[in-house]
Amino acid sequence: MQTRSDQKKIKRMLRTLSAKAYDCELHRELEKLDADFGSWREGRMSSLELTERIHTFHQGPARELYLQYTRDSFPTVVVALAINHGLLSREEVPAELHDVLENALEATKELE
Repeated sequence: MQTRSDQKKIKRMLRTLSAKAYDCELHRELEKLDADFGSWREGRMSSLELTERIHTFHQGPARELYLQYTRDSFPTVVVALAINHGLLSREEVPAELHDVLENALEATKELE
């Protein structure tokens, strides 16, 4: 049986892994936006178009990722999804979390 201290430690580790996955996905999306900035700097896109792309990024991917990764209710599922989608490797997961993630990893495989 896990102590309260163990539960807090596990939750902290899950939050750390979740934050890492969030950063990875956000980075991918920002790279797309960065390409738009490059087009704008090279004169292949107007300032108005770039502003629209920024707005679309903010209302779409940025918001979706924020909501996905900041809801603290299911960090186990979030981390399992990140592993199944290749955002995190199983080697990055501390041994203490293997049992905690086992069921979530299996359940989230079906969501792919």
